[in-house]
Amino acid sequence: EAEVICCFTADDRDDAECAALPPSPALERSELDGSALRLLYAYHPSYTTCRNPMDTALALTDHVKVLFQSALDDASTKSPRGVVQTHDGRRRSSLDRRGVGNLVKMLSSKSLVPADEPEEEKKEANDDLSDEEEDVKPIVDEFMLANDQAQHPQDDLDETPSNGHSSGNRDATVEELGLEVVASSLLRYKKESTGTSEGPSIVDPKTLLGGSISDNMFDPLHTSSDDFIAALDDAVLNHDALNHHVLTSFSMGSWGGLPGTLSNLANFMLAYRSFTSTFCTHLISTTKLVAAEDPSGHHAEVLEENLEEEQGIYDDETIGMIKHLGLDPSLLCDVPHKDLYVTCCERLQELSNTVEGALVDRPVLTDQQCEYIAAPLVEAFSSACDPARGATADTAIAAMYSGSELLVATFYSKLSAYLRVMAEKNPNGPVCKQDLAFFLLHIDMDVEHADHMRAVVVDFASTEGKRLCIAKAVDAILEARVELLDRFVEAVFPPTGHSAVDSAQLYNKQSNNWVRKGATCLSDFTGRPVVFDMCSSFVRDAHVLDVGCGEGYGARKLVEMGAKRIVGLDVSSAMIEKANANPVKSSRETYVTCDADKIIETFNNMPAELGIVPGRMLEEGSFDMAIAIFLFNYTSISK
Repeated sequence: EAEVICCFTADDRDDAECAALPPSPALERSELDGSALRLLYAYHPSYTTCRNPMDTALALTDHVKVLFQSALDDASTKSPRGVVQTHDGRRRSSLDRRGVGNLVKMLSSKSLVPADEPEEEKKEANDDLSDEEEDVKPIVDEFMLANDQAQHPQDDLDETPSNGHSSGNRDATVEELGLEVVASSLLRYKKESTGTSEGPSIVDPKTLLGGSISDNMFDPLHTSSDDFIAALDDAVLNHDALNHHVLTSFSMGSWGGLPGTLSNLANFMLAYRSFTSTFCTHLISTTKLVAAEDPSGHHAEVLEENLEEEQGIYDDETIGMIKHLGLDPSLLCDVPHKDLYVTCCERLQELSNTVEGALVDRPVLTDQQCEYIAAPLVEAFSSACDPARGATADTAIAAMYSGSELLVATFYSKLSAYLRVMAEKNPNGPVCKQDLAFFLLHIDMDVEHADHMRAVVVDFASTEGKRLCIAKAVDAILEARVELLDRFVEAVFPPTGHSAVDSAQLYNKQSNNWVRKGATCLSDFTGRPVVFDMCSSFVRDAHVLDVGCGEGYGARKLVEMGAKRIVGLDVSSAMIEKANANPVKSSRETYVTCDADKIIETFNNMPAELGIVPGRMLEEGSFDMAIAIFLFNYTSISK
């Protein structure tokens, strides 16, 4: 129903009716794809108050109709040609070049004159838009050409007009006026006249949340706020932040059963505390920001109730839930959650030292390590919730809902899953439910918190600009959560091999020792043959990438097996020199010095040497097969 504004028709039964421009039958959505409406909507702040697609459509319709009629009126008084012409036996309203230029400039103006203002004020407001200025000419040329092509597709449009303009000279009729042409002209004029591109359109939705949310979801003309938040919810719950291998390891007890899980969870909670200790501060800031934009106060009440529970203040229903979980309310009521968190940390550390099979000399993270691990998440939340950092109500409520309450139940459930199973299976064992009270409360409570807070964020996601701000804040927080988990792994399980720098130095010194014609070292008889056997079914006529190629032993073997072309990469420049200097090197082999975590950057910097077309080819895949023999032991687990 929102497409009615795409084009307009005026029947000139008499001149008095020219002011009425009723909407014509709409273009199909598949033809317009919403781009014109989205661009106009994003540009004009006056439409941000529209709460649904129909309101926005009507507002845009009225806007374009008023401005087109203003251009017609101006043309009728200033153009000797007038505004009425005959076309296919009917009389239509039309605009000449000056009229089109006038319309483009009026569409580019942010300050619109209300329709009920006196005619004198309307005329005064548009006096400065009557002449075609130099910077408008290219826009008018493009605009006129597009309309010319739409009206007369059978004509030869390759002919260059004698007046030097890259368009035809026919007038643009309002019937043929496509809103998509108007929108593109509007934004082109805006960029050329201001030299900037303002507004939310500067954020590319494809760069947010791995591109998992389609462009249409950001467009209020296509989707409701609830639809957008539903898509955002799905992106959050499927993000690596909730599917990280650290969480999987905790949930399955993969780090040495009960002793290892207790030890590592104690360390993790110690590091995570650097973030949780700031949560209430961010919640208070969010409540203030939301209250300032919600005169009714309903949204602020939701956040205030959340804050009460963070302070350990529970109603009778919540106390009943606590009992149902098998916990003692007397040990939890009036206990702030930050204190409950500290108690949980202390208990986990105590158990990790006393449980049967406890790790000897169990490493405990230092304060400095804890701060480093949590720093990305602390920074992301501060940016989203702190007004002094430029935070808004949109970013703050997005952080509280999508970055915390929505995912925390799953997050804490995975962290504590193994211990909860142990407590259920052995009630008299070392771990009991009360030890896990912090986890149990948040797994249950935060589901309800998320349900209540969702209505708040839905109400705030009313415009494209707000949706982009929300998604950008959530994206930053989720990526920060992934980085926090990565940093934890590297702190608790340092890399077992060398860093890239150490590896390069090591193999630069030993490069001469690695040059060989055939199998000589142990791994040539044990590990490498297994890889070659795995490749045998796919290698013939294949384009192969060899990451960590060394002096080229494996690459040469694959060429012997039928590889059509192979690109070898290694962090050691000396090893690459040896590979390129090998007398049996064939034209099918290319060797380049490259760190394993900078492959794409290397390809982009030297596409000609590697035979790679940058851009799309990298996205779709440039190789049939890739191998990495003895690479991972020289890097960290997360990398």
